[in-house]
Amino acid sequence: MITLSNISKKYQGRGVSTAALNDVSLRVDQGEFVIIYGKSGCGKSTLLNILGTMDKPTDGTYHFKDTDIGSLKFSELSQFRNRHIGFIFQSFYLINEFTALANVEMPLGYAGIGKGERRRRAEELLKMVGLENKMKNKPSQLSGGEQQRVAIARSLAAAPSLLLADEPTGNLDEKTTDDIMALLKRINQEGTTVIMVTHNVDLAHYADKVVHMADGRIV
Repeated sequence: MITLSNISKKYQGRGVSTAALNDVSLRVDQGEFVIIYGKSGCGKSTLLNILGTMDKPTDGTYHFKDTDIGSLKFSELSQFRNRHIGFIFQSFYLINEFTALANVEMPLGYAGIGKGERRRRAEELLKMVGLENKMKNKPSQLSGGEQQRVAIARSLAAAPSLLLADEPTGNLDEKTTDDIMALLKRINQEGTTVIMVTHNVDLAHYADKVVHMADGRIV
């Protein structure tokens, strides 16, 4: 599904070049659950941003199935991202003024889905993550774990084939972390490829493949 070949990423600032990634190569097969772990600053979030087409490598190639990501124009990247990739973040990024249902509906509106279908699909996703009784609640009325469940439902709204998760349990207690990881594993077992970055090596047992990063390299 994904082939990264000799990916490097350098940032320029005040005449100084900083290497975030150094010659990273990685293959991810369809349906895998991959965990990328390492200490803060090791390059794992930069790698996830490149996988999500939110950033471009300085060197190297990225193929998603038959698509050479480096050959896509800006508008094509946006369409590709919306069609194929879902994102989950540590900080949830929910809209506080919206209900859980409206937060999940939002990306479907951007995709041009009609109001009735948006509502049906959002309700179905919130039921899937166990929030059928909290659909009308706003984020401030939900626990951290419930907010992350809403964020997961939202990330699945467009039925992506790839789900990218950046420290999705970083703000959660141990019990809630286990619940969220079990949910991600179930989503993966139902066919969605999941790539997750974390500093917590204890979560590695959820993955089919574990990638350890240090100093911008896979070690």
